[in-house]
Amino acid sequence: MLGVANGGLVYAIADYTANTTDEISFSAGDQLTVIQKGDKQETRWWWAKHRDGDTGYIPQNLVTVRTPAVWPYLYPGQKLNLPCRGGVMMGDSKSGKNSF
Repeated sequence: MLGVANGGLVYAIADYTANTTDEISFSAGDQLTVIQKGDKQETRWWWAKHRDGDTGYIPQNLVTVRTPAVWPYLYPGQKLNLPCRGGVMMGDSKSGKNSF
C-alpha cells in the first residue's frame, strides 16, 4: 500500500496549491510523509508532513512512492514535463541532451 512499506514517504507527481488552511502546497518531486490516510468517509485526502515541516491534507492522487521504474531521474524539486503524452514521462537525460 502506498506509503506504508517505506515509512510513509511519498513524492509529489505534480504541483499542488492549497485551497484551504488545512491543506499544504507542494511541488512536483517534493518529499512528503503520510501521517494518516483517509477514513471510510474520506479516502481521497491524507494528512501528511512536508519535508519543510508544514502539515496538512494532501490529495492522494498526486503522490506516489519513489521507485526506479517510475522516477529514474527525479530529484526533490525537479520539475516534470506534465502532462505525459503517449504514456511516457520524460525528464532530463543524465547522458546528454536528446539522449534516450
